[in-house]
Amino acid sequence: MRQIGGKEDHVRSIRSYWPALVIGTAILIYILASLQRLSPPVIALDIMRDLGLTPDNMSLMFAMSMVAYAIMQPVSGFCADRVGPRRCLLVSALLLGLGSILFSQAQGLVMGLGTRTLIGVAAGITILSCMKLAMHWFSPERFGLVNSLIIASAALANFAVGRPLAMGVEAIGWRGSFFWLGAAGLILALITFLIVHDRPPRADAGEDDPTLNQEKIGFLELPRIPY
Repeated sequence: MRQIGGKEDHVRSIRSYWPALVIGTAILIYILASLQRLSPPVIALDIMRDLGLTPDNMSLMFAMSMVAYAIMQPVSGFCADRVGPRRCLLVSALLLGLGSILFSQAQGLVMGLGTRTLIGVAAGITILSCMKLAMHWFSPERFGLVNSLIIASAALANFAVGRPLAMGVEAIGWRGSFFWLGAAGLILALITFLIVHDRPPRADAGEDDPTLNQEKIGFLELPRIPY
């Protein structure tokens, strides 16, 4: 009996930390996405010299990530609702990882445009997926607090994209910096695959959880308003 009770206590202890692990992983992906999206001012001159690009080429290359990010904003909420935040964050982390590693190997404008577009797409689908997870994993009383932590985490990215990233570029170059940022994205993708779920186990969420039976609608279809 003591062993059974100890095992149940261990399982309960793991479950008590699970929401923090899930939302913590999502926040790390959001920080990485923000860091990659905001990095151009720190690395622009190094890349321009290395690849032999003109200022117009550089502005076009980095504008692509912003355009892709903007396009994904109206799509990201639909994707989080339709396929679930776990899959969205998994795709985001994979694209951030692969896009950054490929960007670190770029030899010209074309590859730079493609990889920066991937990074913009990945960054565009993160924040609403984080908020969707917060809605599923935390009580309404804590929803505002968790979402404020998600938004505040962007400040960490703003800090990291300054002097820390510049120091990394000085130490190992812009290629090495983006390679390791890409490796971090792939590691986060693996962690997302292993521990992140769209919602807690059914026993924790409850059979009456209204999010379990939400109607799935098309992207251009307006939801029906109950009267």
